[in-house]
Amino acid sequence: EEGVELKAREGKIIFSGRVATPTPCYDLAAELITMRCDPTARCPNTYEIAITSKAREGYCIQCLGSVPYRGELCNLSPGTYALSVSHDGRLVIVEQVVEVR
Repeated sequence: EEGVELKAREGKIIFSGRVATPTPCYDLAAELITMRCDPTARCPNTYEIAITSKAREGYCIQCLGSVPYRGELCNLSPGTYALSVSHDGRLVIVEQVVEVR
């Protein structure tokens, strides 16, 4: 199954989930994208975490899988954050309010 969970902790946001893949023989990469309100201005505290998958070289004898991940956004100032997470370009979750203390 594919999914995402977001948790706010003191000064950070922890994200974790699973990406559905054709086989479990995939590696994942994450990119933090600062969202823009218009072409010249950033939206304050609004981010996308883009997770991408790439097949490992060689053969994989297993079929249908999912690959787990976990990460943290650290050193955040107290406040409200808007986060979205995408898997290979598919929007999986949009969390409008994540309160960091």
